[in-house]
Order: sequence, then structure tokens, then C-alpha cells
Amino acid sequence: MIVVKGVTFIALFCVFACSSNSTLEFVPDDYTFASRFVDGSDGVENAESVLQNLLIEELDGYLANIQSETLPVTAMGVELLEKINNDFYWFGAESEVDCRPTDSCSSDGGADGQRMIQYAPFSGTFDDIGAVTTSERGGILKQGIAGFVQVHRQLAFEGTSDGSADELVQSLLSQIAQRYASVRNQGATGGVTASGLTLNDPNGDGDTSDALYTTATDGTNLRLMLALTLRGAIAYHQISDLWLDDSIQGAGILQENGQLGNAPYSGLEHSWDLAFGLWGAARDSNLYSLEAIVNDCANCVDGPSTRSYDSNGDGVIDTSETHWGLALQHAKASIGTTDTYQRIWNSFKSGRALIFYAGFSIVSEEDREEIRDLRNLVLFEMERAFATSAIRAIDNLTAAMDKWDPASDPSGSTFPIEDFLEISDAWSELKGNVLTFQYSPHATLAPEELTELHTLIGLAPTVPQLGITSGLWLQKRSKFVEAKDLLSSHFGQQ
Repeated sequence: MIVVKGVTFIALFCVFACSSNSTLEFVPDDYTFASRFVDGSDGVENAESVLQNLLIEELDGYLANIQSETLPVTAMGVELLEKINNDFYWFGAESEVDCRPTDSCSSDGGADGQRMIQYAPFSGTFDDIGAVTTSERGGILKQGIAGFVQVHRQLAFEGTSDGSADELVQSLLSQIAQRYASVRNQGATGGVTASGLTLNDPNGDGDTSDALYTTATDGTNLRLMLALTLRGAIAYHQISDLWLDDSIQGAGILQENGQLGNAPYSGLEHSWDLAFGLWGAARDSNLYSLEAIVNDCANCVDGPSTRSYDSNGDGVIDTSETHWGLALQHAKASIGTTDTYQRIWNSFKSGRALIFYAGFSIVSEEDREEIRDLRNLVLFEMERAFATSAIRAIDNLTAAMDKWDPASDPSGSTFPIEDFLEISDAWSELKGNVLTFQYSPHATLAPEELTELHTLIGLAPTVPQLGITSGLWLQKRSKFVEAKDLLSSHFGQQ
């Protein structure tokens, strides 16, 4: 049993898998469920949600190698911004947007209320993303974030006018585009930090990517902030507020279990599967160690040694045979500290098995409540993983801050650029993970706790520079420690 400030979650995944008295007699080792409606068919079809993870990763990979881009740009980098938006982010055709069952829909398919995004099936493999045309993937990420304005947690994003995650994404992309244009057009370095250090190719290996997505003035890692924002506002938000939500009758986990049209699944099964796909685990994740998922474990004796494995032996890595996004992030958070990843994995499997056995059409109130309990476990453990990542980031951040002594180096001019980047990366990971809490209406952190966390963390990293005394430096460090204590107290972390 897990208790979080008066909220109790029963660890049903063990009950389902272990108890002979349970109505659920069998939870498979992997996430494999045959169709109850179409003989010989797979009952799990969630490639459209997996595709969103693939595109987020492809965008991040593009930005990681942005120094090799040869696109001619003007001063503000609008050409690069347009390329990123057109290739990865903007809305596709209006016909791709449909309504939730309870929405009041206009004749052109638009919705007055919250919208459910439906994509054309995507059956490609991990190896052939280049074959996916712009029209096929048009607007996938933008649609995933559409309509998400921070109403649930009543906490707007700093630096945005409407408090939307979409505006935050565009702000981050615009800053990256402008920095790219500055370096390309003027032969400039990545800029000069507040302490006078040049932010450009710090390792001397010809890689200037850090200079292109790290702000020199305050040290924000724009690429890392963007990746965490997209995972949170697209994947985590849809998991919690769309596919596993229970606020609208006939949607999310309040759907019935009969066949959905001619599909090989029910609406309830499909909703659960889409949430699993957005989480990003391979369907046979039970074969992997956490180290293999995260680090490509060359020394692993049993199971796959990388995050991908050709389980069906067809010679290619399919989208269901690799780990993405949140699953990678949560596996990393679980190494050496918690069993969070395993809890999420077991809860997803157990919930899907329960739905499989719950009945052909009408789901009993008892089964519905057990499904809701498993949903709660999934979402709480995801929160706990974000908290673990934030706590580790604070540990890395304070360790990097301890390398500077304002008394002996008042201007920070001798502070190595590598340590500047450590502060940048750690603070950006901290901020990005804490922002993620507010993407879910089911979050256990209260709005006032989130407000306090953001007040302690601030709007940007604090980096060595003239004018910061030893007292101010230690005061800022203590605020990060206070943020760590708040997270540890709420989630029971060390």
C-alpha cells in the first residue's frame, strides 16, 4: 500500500498477478493481448501514439546535430524555425481532428470543447522513419499539445503570455533558431557567459552544438528543456488527461468494452493501449534490464544489451520493439533508487489484462474501480519518477555550484566552461521535470506546492559572475536544497 499525504493506492498489480482469489487469473510476461473480436489478430494497436515519441526523439536528434545544418538563414533564424515546425510540429489537416464522444461538434469536425486527436494508422518501422512523408506525420506533435492551457494546476508557464505549453515550445524553438543564425551568419562563438568565458566547443572536439542550444547569459539548456516539455505536455498530458482520464462518461477509462466498430479492440482497450504507447516501453520490456534500456549495456549477460531488440526476428526493429521518451526517462530514474519503472510496467500490464477479462461489453463497477486504482498507480509512479529525476538534478547542481568560490574568484573568470555546462544541464533538467507535474489533472502535488517549487528553483540558472557574494551563492544553493526536501517529503525519496 502506498500513502501520499492522505491518498492511498493499493498495489493491485501484485494482487492480480499473485492471488488465486483474483478475478484476473493471468497477467502475461509481456504486453501482448490477442484480439477478443477478430480471430488471429493482435488486440493492441497503438502505433499512432508511439509515432509521437518517435518524432520527439527525431527532433531532439536533429537539434543535437544542428551544427551540421546548412540551411541559409537570416538574422532571426526564421527559416530554421519554419523548417522545424513544418517537419515536426505544426497542425495537419483539419480533418485529422475529431471530437470526444461527449463534445458538441460542428459540421466541419471541429469541437467546441476538448478534442481527441485521431491519426491515420502508422505501420512503419524504426528503421524507415525517412519514408514517412510530411503529410503523414504533419502536425502530430502540435496536435498532441493542442488546447493544452494550464487550467488544471492554475500555474502559468513563466515567460509566456497565455500560460500554454505550446507558447513555451515556440519560445524555446525560437531561441535555438536565433542562436543558430547568430553563429552561422556572423561566424560568432556561442556567446560569452556572465563571467566572460566563451561558450563554444568547450571540449575542443569540433562539436559546437552546446553553443547552439545553451544560452550564454543565464545557462539554460534549451534542447533539454524542449525535450522534457514535449514529453510532458504531449505524452504525459495525454496519458493522464485523455486516455486514462475518468472525467467524461464514454471517454478514457469510462468507455465500455465492446468492439469498437470493426476494429480488433474495444474502446477501453484501445484507450489503455494508447496510454501505454505514449509511455514508450517496448512491448517485451520484461526481457530488459534497466541498464540495457538506459545505457546500452555491453556487459549484460541476460536479455537484450540495448534499448531495442528484434523480438519477432523479422530483421528490423519495429516501433513496438524499442524504448522511447518517458519510459527511458523513468528507467533512468529507477536505477539504484526505486522500483518505479517496474511498478508502472506491472500496472499497465495488469490493467490491460483486467480489461481483457472484464467482459465483452459492460464493465462491472468493481472492475471499473480496480482499473481506476491501477491508473492511479501508473500516474503516481510517473510523478515519483519525475521527482527522482529532479532530486538527482539538484544533487548534480549543488555539486557543480560547490566548485566555485566567489571569495577567491569574484568574477568567475576562472570557472571552467565544463562546470558552467554542468550547472546548465542540471538546472534545466530540474526545471523541466518540475514543470512536468502540472501537465496532469491527477497530480498529487498541490498548486501551492508547485508554486513554492518554482519560486525556489527560479526562472534561470544562477551562474558565476561579478556581484554574487559568497553569502548570495550559498543562499541560492540552500533554496535548491529546500526544493529537494519538499520533493523528498512528498514522494518519500531520499
